[in-house]
Amino acid sequence: QIAIKSLKDYFQRDLASTLNLARVSAPLFVRPETGLNDNLSGEKAVNFNIRKYDINVEIVQSLAKWKRNALKI
Repeated sequence: QIAIKSLKDYFQRDLASTLNLARVSAPLFVRPETGLNDNLSGEKAVNFNIRKYDINVEIVQSLAKWKRNALKI
């Protein structure tokens, strides 16, 4: 398992360097008005209020739409 992890890390670093890529973290939750959470499957997004800022947010259901937005595709 250590060898597999080392190989995976090597390819990740080498590929990122060769293609000039940067690692980007995706959000865990978004504000509903961003439109980044769609309910195409008919499921309602899990949402909650952040009291400190008095805003409602939703747990991200799928990163596909977020990725397209981040890449401006």
